[in-house]
Amino acid sequence: MMWRKTGRPTWNVWVSPMVGARVACSTETANADRAAGIEAWMQELRDRHDRKGVLAAIAGREITLAKAYHLGEDGAAALLDAERAAKAAAGSSVDVWPMLTEWTTQRSRGKKPVKTAAEQMRMVRHVFPEQPCPASLWTADEIERRLTDLKGKTWKGKARVMQDATRNRYRSVVSQAADHLRRKKVLQSNPVDGVDRYAENPLTFAYLELADAQQLVGALNHEGQIVAALALGFGMEWQAIKAAEVRDLDLTAWTCHAHGGKTHWRDRVSPLSDVFAFLQPILRQAVAGKLPRAKLVTSPEWVLLDHQKATAAAVGVTPITLHQWRHSCAVILLQAGELPANVAHLLGHKDSSLVIKRYGRFIVRAAHFVTRQASSATQLATGTQ
Repeated sequence: MMWRKTGRPTWNVWVSPMVGARVACSTETANADRAAGIEAWMQELRDRHDRKGVLAAIAGREITLAKAYHLGEDGAAALLDAERAAKAAAGSSVDVWPMLTEWTTQRSRGKKPVKTAAEQMRMVRHVFPEQPCPASLWTADEIERRLTDLKGKTWKGKARVMQDATRNRYRSVVSQAADHLRRKKVLQSNPVDGVDRYAENPLTFAYLELADAQQLVGALNHEGQIVAALALGFGMEWQAIKAAEVRDLDLTAWTCHAHGGKTHWRDRVSPLSDVFAFLQPILRQAVAGKLPRAKLVTSPEWVLLDHQKATAAAVGVTPITLHQWRHSCAVILLQAGELPANVAHLLGHKDSSLVIKRYGRFIVRAAHFVTRQASSATQLATGTQ
């Protein structure tokens, strides 16, 4: 159907691509027969299912209807390919960091807090350390290679092996950054879509039963006991432990403010369950005679870990890392009947899904759950204090 706007001599027609809504376009001619010929030409392209995407390009304003008709299907397709290749070549040399800095700023003003947005930018820079970083590096093959070769933080002069679960977190953050670049027309598509997720085995981890945990804690030195008390009793990670100050520990309510920085839900107040009441004397001693802003732990991680492993071997307990106190915390509480949602809060997880996935086999399933007295962790998480 052709029509002319009032006072305009040229004819307009509807351009209907194979996918998407139709668009009104000018034929740029006042000759009715020529306009009808253009409309018939478009119908021919539709009958052939627009195999070269000319109608889609016209509807997307990549080329005018009159120019496409003048060049013909093959000529228009060739021109579009050349222009797209030129844009891709120009875009491949664009430095992505200004746009990703803008992306970080936008996220820090929205749902993501500043600490989380900054952490995500740090993860992207870990994968792409180049300054400047051209968009041509952001390909599926290159991203997959970099994620596979990714190393963790250096410890004792050696780079730590990065677990597949951590690689998947990096993959997710890089995908979000790539999607922002796609919206900015720097990338034509998200290259991370072509990178497979890494396999994870959530059931492979070391932990201590309650009796072994008590034995090892009792044999550790002063700061070793403090680290164990914070990680086992409050589910705190090393980042939160080394940042913990005397004022974060409330010996009246038996809670500790964990300043985790990986995500905003890692910044939480963790309660000490009655299961870990044997840690209370250690925590009292940890704050005795110290100012509110004093650090609870001052020794470096590797010193504490070496001492803990040597002590475990001496008392005949399975050696564990500092992080594996968190596994012990989760397992012991779940075996005691604690709710997965409360354990997730202690560990600084967003919800209970990861707790159920990783520690589900330790969840006690018993009828007395319905009537058991709520623990301090339950009261804190449900607001029933």
